[in-house]
Amino acid sequence: MRMRKLAATIAIAAGITGIGTLPAHAEPTPVVTAPGEQMIWIASTEENNAAMQAWSTKVGVATTGGALTGTAIGFAVGCIAGGFVSGATGVGIVFVPVACLTAGVAGASIGGVLGTLAVGGPTAVIAGVEMVQVLLAPANATVTTK
Repeated sequence: MRMRKLAATIAIAAGITGIGTLPAHAEPTPVVTAPGEQMIWIASTEENNAAMQAWSTKVGVATTGGALTGTAIGFAVGCIAGGFVSGATGVGIVFVPVACLTAGVAGASIGGVLGTLAVGGPTAVIAGVEMVQVLLAPANATVTTK
């Protein structure tokens, strides 16, 4: 049982890090549309690389921006909530800043994760669709080559 768990963990880690995967591009592949017609080439290396780099850039910027914005908003909401709870319980003015900072840190961590998912997730899907469209397009027919 332990060996299976270890093997599964290694396989997941290898998949996440990209160890042992194929190159990130495909060589041009001839495709015949109908008998007797001229072959067209799909999946040129330059277009594939440009599409994957664009996807990586878009997702990286979106997740970073979402994490930073979510962290800031989460800290503010947590700080306000912690201050109100501390003040409402009648603990005293001294503990309001401590409660604000404590709840703010918790809110910042939650907000960072939510911001990453809320902004980075949809961006990854939209950019992924664009990337797949480029990967499936005929050679020299995408915006990256025009």
